[in-house]
Amino acid sequence: LSHSLGARVKMAFVVLSADVMRRLARFLEVGEVERLRAVGRYLWEQASDEELWREVSSQWYWGGASLAGAEAVGPVDASLSGVGPISVASSELVPLGSWRVCAWQWRRLARLVEGGDAMDARTWSSVAASWRAIEAWCGGGEGAEERRLRRAIGDSLRPGASAEALREVSARSLRYAYAVHDGQSLAWDVALRRRDDVALRRAHKSIFWGLFGGFSAYDYVVCQRFKPIGDARRERDSREFASSYRDDRSLAVDDDDSRVWIDATQFPRADGNWFEKRCAASPPGRGFAAWFAEFAARLADGVFRVAPLVPDDASSLAVVVFPDAGPECHEATTRGVRVKASALYLPGHVNGFAYSIRLRLLDRDATCQLKSRKWTITDRAAPPYQRRHTVVGEGVVGKFPKLADCGWRDDFQVAAIETIGFARAVRQGSDRLGEFVYQSFSGPITDPHLGGSFAGLLTFVPGEILHPDGPAFEVVVPEFQLVASPFIF
Repeated sequence: LSHSLGARVKMAFVVLSADVMRRLARFLEVGEVERLRAVGRYLWEQASDEELWREVSSQWYWGGASLAGAEAVGPVDASLSGVGPISVASSELVPLGSWRVCAWQWRRLARLVEGGDAMDARTWSSVAASWRAIEAWCGGGEGAEERRLRRAIGDSLRPGASAEALREVSARSLRYAYAVHDGQSLAWDVALRRRDDVALRRAHKSIFWGLFGGFSAYDYVVCQRFKPIGDARRERDSREFASSYRDDRSLAVDDDDSRVWIDATQFPRADGNWFEKRCAASPPGRGFAAWFAEFAARLADGVFRVAPLVPDDASSLAVVVFPDAGPECHEATTRGVRVKASALYLPGHVNGFAYSIRLRLLDRDATCQLKSRKWTITDRAAPPYQRRHTVVGEGVVGKFPKLADCGWRDDFQVAAIETIGFARAVRQGSDRLGEFVYQSFSGPITDPHLGGSFAGLLTFVPGEILHPDGPAFEVVVPEFQLVASPFIF
C-alpha cells in the first residue's frame, strides 16, 4: 500500500466492515498488510485479525485455495537468523500458531526461492515432504552395510543452494529441491575434477552412492547422482539434475516444470556418432515434484532396495531400482524356492528392457542346484497380433547356483558342457550369503508402451547336479510385464 495515499487510505478503511476489509486485504502483499497495523488503532485491530492473515496466506502462497480448518504451518529457517530472507532452507514444516507469523515465514522463504513475495506453498510442501522421507531413509537401515550406505548417501547431500544459484533453475519444483539440498558431493566427482588418479581409486565405491540409484545388466551399469547446480551448468544446462557417472544417462526437467525426461546415449551409429534417445520419465503435466514424490515413496516403502548394483561385486552396494516390492515386482514360491522378478524399461537401449530375477531357498533343511532355464517372451505389438519367443539353455549367465539356507554356492561354467560333460565343464565356486541375483536383457520390444511379458521355468535338482537327492523339479518364474512405467528412474 503506497505511503503517498496518506490519510485518505485511513479514512477509506475505517468505514469498511471487517469482512470487506478481509476481501480487500487479500490483494495486498504481506508487508503492505503489516504496514496497515501502524496506521491507527482500528486498522491495527483489523490487520491483526487471524482470518485476514489466513486470506492473505491463501492468496499469496496457496493459489487462492480455501484454508478453512487448516493449521498454520510454515517453513523453518535452518540458519535461525529470524530476519530477512531465509538463507538456509530446511525440509521441515512446523506449526507456527499464527497465520500472521505463517505468512511472514512463507514470505521470507519466497525471497530465497523466487526472489519475490509470492511462491507456491503446495509445491514446496510436496518437495519438502519428499526430502523428509529421503532424509529419514538415510538415517535407517536393517544391517550394518546397509546403514553405512544410507548414511554415506545422506552425508553426501550438500546444503541448500544460494538465492543467486537458484535463479539459474527455471523449473519451479526442481528449484525448490535445490533450496534444501544443492545436489551431492561425492569423492569420485571431487577426484575427477582434480584429475587425481590415486584419489579416484580410493573413491571408487562412491560412484555407487548416487541418490537416485541405478541398475546393471552385464557391462551396462548405471548409477544416477543428484547433480549440484554448478555441475549441471558447467556440463550441460540447469535443466539436468541427475546423471550416471559415465554420463551415458541423465535426467532433466522442462523449463516450465511440466515433465521429466531421460536422455540416454547407448550405442554407436553407422556414422560413428552415438545414438541418443529422449524419453519421458513422468506423465504429461507431472513435473519434478511428482517424479520426486514417487521416487521418495518407493524408497521409503522398500520398492527400491539396497544391494550390490553389480551382483558379483560386493563393493557396488547401492540403491537398486529394480522393483523389489509393490505391483511391479512379481513373486512365486515352488518347493521352497522363492523367485522375485521385475523389469525396467531402458530408453535408447538396443535391448529394450533389463530384468532381474532373485532366487532364495526358504527351506532350511534342503539344498538344490539350478540346472536349466526356459524363458517365454511375448511382444504384444509384433505382427500380426503378438509374437512369442522361447529361450532354452543350461544354467543362467554361465552359473549353476546351489541354493542353501542363508545363501548359495557360486558354481560356474568354464567350458562347453556338451563337449566334456558337466563334471569337468563346471567348477565349484565359493559360498555366498543372501539371494542369488540374475540380471539380463529381454531384447527389443516393438512398442514399449504397449509392451510385452516375460515368464519362465527353472529346472532344479535336489541336492546338487552331480549328486542328486531326488528327481529334478520345475520352479515357476512368475509372469512380469515388459512395459514402460509412467515414472522411470
